[in-house]
Amino acid sequence: MSDRNRKVTVRLSEVELEVLNRDVERSGLSKEAFLQSLIKGVTPRERPTPEFHEVLKNLRQINNNMNQVAAKANSMNFIDTAKYWANVSELQKAIGRVVEKAYNS
Repeated sequence: MSDRNRKVTVRLSEVELEVLNRDVERSGLSKEAFLQSLIKGVTPRERPTPEFHEVLKNLRQINNNMNQVAAKANSMNFIDTAKYWANVSELQKAIGRVVEKAYNS
């Protein structure tokens, strides 16, 4: 059980409250968890966007596909170059999307 049984009241201006609410919303944390993080010296980061999760899902699938190609190549002493290069192309596109999102945000 938590020993957090002390209550603190803080007065904020309208602008300060708007900033707090905006930052709490972006972090995906509750106000309480957000403020506790700040007290611990940790600045909460924004939660990842749905696009980030979609790109991550795509990268994981490409990784899985490339592992399957490598396993087949290893067991049969040959590589399916068409599948390999198709996966390389998909990987390059996904990396491009990540870079574009990172620099255009």
